[in-house]
Order: sequence, then structure tokens, then C-alpha cells
Amino acid sequence: MFKQSLQASKVIFSAVQRDQSIVTNGISFRSDITGFNWSHVPSTLMEMGFMTNTEDDQKLSDPNYLRKLMTDVAEGIVAYKR
Repeated sequence: MFKQSLQASKVIFSAVQRDQSIVTNGISFRSDITGFNWSHVPSTLMEMGFMTNTEDDQKLSDPNYLRKLMTDVAEGIVAYKR
């Protein structure tokens, strides 16, 4: 499932990255999450910001920012499923 999960992550990441108002940090690889290791379907974990970061915390409290972010993620999921 690694190749499929990586492809899903790339497509979703690209959709979010197109939005210039959202700062992205790239794709990281993890081998220590059981849900990924045992998954029979593509899986990805998205970190949408850090609540310990004041700027991120404010953005994550803004319904408009969240709506935009979730719309970008949803577009990426739809693009991956095509």
C-alpha cells in the first residue's frame, strides 16, 4: 500500500499547495504508525498546523480558513479518486 498511499498524499498535497495562502511543509514519511502499516487501503495523515504556533492557532480558529483548507483537501481526494 505504500505506493498508493504516497500517490494519494502527493495528489492531496498538490491540491492544498496550489492555494498560496496556505503554508505547506511537504510530505514526511513515518513507519511507526500501526494504522499505516496494517492498512489495506491507501492512507495518509495530514497535519494542518500547529496549535503551539500562535499564527497557526489563530488560523485554525477561523471558520473561513478551515473551510478553504478542507475544500482544498477534498479537491485533492476527488482528484486522487479519478
